Amino acid sequence: MASVIVPGATGGIGSAVAGTLISGGYHVTAVGRDRDGLDRLRALGAEIIIADLARAAALREAVPSPDRLDALIHCAGVSEVAAIGDARPAVWAETLAVNVTGAAELTRLMLPALRRACGHVVFVNASPGMRAVPRWSAFVGSKAALRELADSLREEEEPSGVRVTTVYPAGTATERLRRVRAAFGRDYDPARCIQPATLAAMILWLLSAPPDSYVSELSVLPSPRAQHRRPVSQSTDRPARLPTEIGSSTAHTGYQMRRALDRQGDTIPELLSGPIGPDAWPESAAHSPGPRKGRYRD
Repeated sequence: MASVIVPGATGGIGSAVAGTLISGGYHVTAVGRDRDGLDRLRALGAEIIIADLARAAALREAVPSPDRLDALIHCAGVSEVAAIGDARPAVWAETLAVNVTGAAELTRLMLPALRRACGHVVFVNASPGMRAVPRWSAFVGSKAALRELADSLREEEEPSGVRVTTVYPAGTATERLRRVRAAFGRDYDPARCIQPATLAAMILWLLSAPPDSYVSELSVLPSPRAQHRRPVSQSTDRPARLPTEIGSSTAHTGYQMRRALDRQGDTIPELLSGPIGPDAWPESAAHSPGPRKGRYRD
């Protein structure tokens, strides 16, 4: 059974990712600060670890490294809204610690296990193209640093066979987005946002890439006027079974997922031709050749 660690597993996106991976047959270790949220994931079958990414120096003891790790999916994040003139050092310290330093340290600690499995590191970043947002400088700056961290890691670990992907989701229906938009005085309508379960299904799909290539960057947008789109089952230009069957697949590994697609006569590129769910679609995806050591072994 493929193993995955999900830091930030008790947030809106992280809990959806953890739940989707559990349903897909992965062994999930959920890492977070919210004990109630972790207990809910344990009831679904996850192993849980209480840890604070803001305390990077304590992560070695808090999160033991397994012998091998197939994927590390970073979902943790904080997003304080404050102008530069109002943001005290504590705001910058916590934002950078959780969003960048903690992710970097946990990745460093897990690299030996990821290398042994030729695994996959996924960073959930911010909206596509986000830059220079007034009153949000700490968050935007941290996400720029996270992007550079991911790009550097991709180059460094290519010889070891470790894959690195950054996901850029636009507004996703979470409690954190509601709070952020309230701070900016903007309306929050979850029906017009990406649903966490849809984003989680896309991340599950990322892990199923074939051995010769993978998606290094994925930008995800809410579908235009999603409530007026035709149901996928009524589409005439692509199979209706893809979004539902991939989202609920019982394939436990990338290899098994690819075999399931092969039996259906479907290919990985076809997944990029339309929405995986009715509420969101991949705006763009940057493909990279598979690292020389290949995909993690089943």
